[in-house]
Amino acid sequence: MPGLCQVVRIHFTNSLSHRSDSISVPVARAADDAKAGTGKVHLSLDDPCLVLGEGTKFLEELKPKMQIMLSKVVNSSVAEVTQVISDTQLRIKTEFHSDTEKCTKLVQEKAEEAKSQGIDGLAFKKLPYVDQNEMYQHVYQRLHEGGCIAIYPEGKHSLQSAAY
Repeated sequence: MPGLCQVVRIHFTNSLSHRSDSISVPVARAADDAKAGTGKVHLSLDDPCLVLGEGTKFLEELKPKMQIMLSKVVNSSVAEVTQVISDTQLRIKTEFHSDTEKCTKLVQEKAEEAKSQGIDGLAFKKLPYVDQNEMYQHVYQRLHEGGCIAIYPEGKHSLQSAAY
């Protein structure tokens, strides 16, 4: 089971000024439980959603709904796994992307650069699937009751409201 992030919390209250019945719900994040994957990866030149591995163990290490994250050199690009075909091939739901853009061209360029230096591809991390249904149920329930929610960013908490 993924660990719970201790600083990203959703805070529920009846109103912005009353905290007497407030509760906090920790939010699990897949990135908090990222683990290094075995081997190196690169993309198929014909299909940007086909990930190819060198020395990888996809059948053992990845399952559909998990995510694969590449290094910072390619903007920590992330993609959801939809199918594990073999130990060296898997399919992703959409092209690799960062927070702001698709990164397919960058991923292909960096993999080629690595290959020219005798490296088989790019390092990657595997991120577990995190089911957020329970967290969303708390949010919907509080909103249905007419309450408020506050989402605090990492490193902040409800006592630091002046920071927002």
